[in-house]
Amino acid sequence: MLFEVVTEGQPIGIPGDEFLKRLPHGLAYMKELRHKGVILHSWIRVGRNGATTIFDVDSHADLQRYLYGNPLTPHVKFDVIPLMESEGFNRLD
Repeated sequence: MLFEVVTEGQPIGIPGDEFLKRLPHGLAYMKELRHKGVILHSWIRVGRNGATTIFDVDSHADLQRYLYGNPLTPHVKFDVIPLMESEGFNRLD
C-alpha cells in the first residue's frame, strides 16, 4: 500500500530549540526506513518547513507503527493520503 505523508515542520508542544535537538534522531530514523525500502521517496518542501514522503507498507497498522516510531511525530502536523499506482485505474477509452 502506498501513502503520501505531508508534514509541516513547525514544532508542536515543544520549544523550537528542543525540536532542533531531536531533529537528527528523527532524520536518522527516516534514513533507516528508506534503507529498508519502507520509504520510497522523500522530498523537502521548497519554501516551506516540512517534507513529502512516500511510504510503501503492507497495512494501515504498519504505516501507523512507522509514523509513530519517529521521535518527531508527536511534534509535527501531518496529513496522510492513500495512493494508487496508475496501473490500478480502469481507463475509460
